[in-house]
Amino acid sequence: MKGDILDLLRDRIDLRRVPFTEPESRLLFFRDGAGAFRIALAEYETPARDAVVVSGLRLTDADGAPLPFEAATFPDRIECATARGPFRICFADPATIVVAPPPVSCGVSFNVAAPPATGGDADLRGVHWRADGASGQDAAPIDDGTVRVHWRSASENALLAIRIGPGDAPPPLAGATDLFAAARERWRAWFAAAPDVADPYRAQAAWAWWVLRANQIRPRSDPRRVGVAPSKIGYVAIWNWDSCFHALALRHIDPALARDQIRLVLAHQRSDGMLPDVIHDAGVLATVADLPPNELARFLSPDQSEAERAAALRTPITKPPLLAWTVGKIDAVAPDDGFLAETYPALVRAHDWWRRETDRDGDGLCAYDHPYSSGLDDSPLWDGGPPVTAPELNAYLALDCDALAAIAERIGRANDAPRWRAEADRLTERLLALQWDPAAGLFWATRRGARIPVRTPFNLMPLLTGRLPRPVASRLVVTLTDPAIFWPRFPAPTVALDDPAFDPNTMW
Repeated sequence: MKGDILDLLRDRIDLRRVPFTEPESRLLFFRDGAGAFRIALAEYETPARDAVVVSGLRLTDADGAPLPFEAATFPDRIECATARGPFRICFADPATIVVAPPPVSCGVSFNVAAPPATGGDADLRGVHWRADGASGQDAAPIDDGTVRVHWRSASENALLAIRIGPGDAPPPLAGATDLFAAARERWRAWFAAAPDVADPYRAQAAWAWWVLRANQIRPRSDPRRVGVAPSKIGYVAIWNWDSCFHALALRHIDPALARDQIRLVLAHQRSDGMLPDVIHDAGVLATVADLPPNELARFLSPDQSEAERAAALRTPITKPPLLAWTVGKIDAVAPDDGFLAETYPALVRAHDWWRRETDRDGDGLCAYDHPYSSGLDDSPLWDGGPPVTAPELNAYLALDCDALAAIAERIGRANDAPRWRAEADRLTERLLALQWDPAAGLFWATRRGARIPVRTPFNLMPLLTGRLPRPVASRLVVTLTDPAIFWPRFPAPTVALDDPAFDPNTMW
């Protein structure tokens, strides 16, 4: 991308809904309404307000009186204009935030929830700090049980480094000039690798690339690879098919990181071939039993027998089968036969799991056994409960077959390809025979053979296969582009506009 992207994104990080953060960092730097900052941790299924480790961080004069400020944010830094001069904030590394004060007598104060440590550098419940160029610092308990720290600066090269996490206080750091230059170059290098877009879209494209980098984490249960979380607020984990979508973008800027999104998911494949829905800090979400307590009650009933409850807890939770298709998309941009050969066996096992375990009525089509496996958690398709034999699932499986055939041919397993193409043919034939409705212009989802009378754009997804007869494909396009059904100003709603189940205030 051309020009100074960092300036283009000025103030997009609003510090209220969107925190200042760094790739692989669990630190979220927010602004409070009272003219202070706070630092929270990015934790799975935890609101940021419940994960605050540093609060009431204020810019002060030498006596500790708070200084009003105007903050400007950029991907690499925060600049705070005060009456004493500019304070600047950046990351020295994923665990360390640095505050550089102006070269005059001033200070920084903040609260941590622990008793004060004795000695030089402090260590309070994983909050460590180092004060370079300080004329003094105090730590004193205050009424709410936290400790108030006040650091006073008296040097042109003063720095306050706050490190959060296990280990020791921050080591001596480079000077402010070098730290801020390094932060700037990290972000500029990322944006420089991004594809160019037309000028009207540059700001929004840059924002999308910021989100994709800022949300990178290493799950504590598997820190070998960097994955992209949907958000660092609550959704702090690696989701199965989200990883596919992230990889589609990353292949254009960092193919190695794109491949690692796939490796991270495949590394947690179960012995039966099933791929978990989520990889999080404590492990995986692969069955109903793995759900957080606040969600578990939705899928259990007090009327269930012990055997029924045990069976419900064993219900697999996964995501639609898009990994083989994604591997092919990565390879189209950055070919790598080794990666294809590495992933092919696991992709085959995953496909075989769907075909073996989810076609219980033997009609040749697969079904979802849990709403979360569909990616459409609250869709009215689920109002009657599982299973849902969904046209998009079987379209994804047909795409999966074609992707596996192409991979097999590339890695010297050409004898496998006819099997995959024949299976894609059979899936397409069964979709047409069992779910296609030419009058409605879509494929109906079914439950135990009965039509589910809800229209969603997922009823049109067999278009993606490229295998439909031309009259069927043309009819689907007519349905898709009807402005009264799926083609309003912002297409496409997740339930048809004229469907009785349409509710603009309900997700999915």
